[in-house]
Amino acid sequence: MTKVQVTKTNRGSYVIAPVRLSYTHLTEPYKSDGAAPNDPGKYTTAVLIPKSEKDAIAAIQAAVEEAAQRGKATAWGGRIPGNLKRPLRDGSEKDNGGEAYESAMFFNASSKNRVPVYDRNNIPISDPEQIYSGMWAAVEVVFYPFAVTANKGVAVGLNAVKKIRDGERFGAAAATADVFDCVAMDDDDDDM
Repeated sequence: MTKVQVTKTNRGSYVIAPVRLSYTHLTEPYKSDGAAPNDPGKYTTAVLIPKSEKDAIAAIQAAVEEAAQRGKATAWGGRIPGNLKRPLRDGSEKDNGGEAYESAMFFNASSKNRVPVYDRNNIPISDPEQIYSGMWAAVEVVFYPFAVTANKGVAVGLNAVKKIRDGERFGAAAATADVFDCVAMDDDDDDM
């Protein structure tokens, strides 16, 4: 597998690739169960980086620290809070993360606006079936400080996604009609 690269752009964002996407909601905005009725939701995905990619993980941690220093200067009154929320987490500590998370670090990235998703030739993907949890991608993200009431931390904004290659889909596989071959049918069922 290709080594994960973390590249800072001249716009201050980062391109990270190849990564695996999970909990991917890029074609329709996602609203959490506790969201307010008027909440429009966000376009979001989890970004998985193998734990073996030490250089990439260190580069992401450095980008988070850089955003924290900006927060210290602009949003947090000249100091970094002791309970600062950091986006990069150990996948083995995620509930219901599954096997893919066990050997990965991950962060969640989101946008209020729909982000472009490109194919390998930089052509926008219009078929939503081609955008799914488990695909391999390059992501353009920005790390930024936030302060909302008592919560302070570094979040990850999602700017764009480029699908690099297909991967095994995460989650339950769609059932096919033959799964019902085990159901006995008799002529009385026709009257239903």
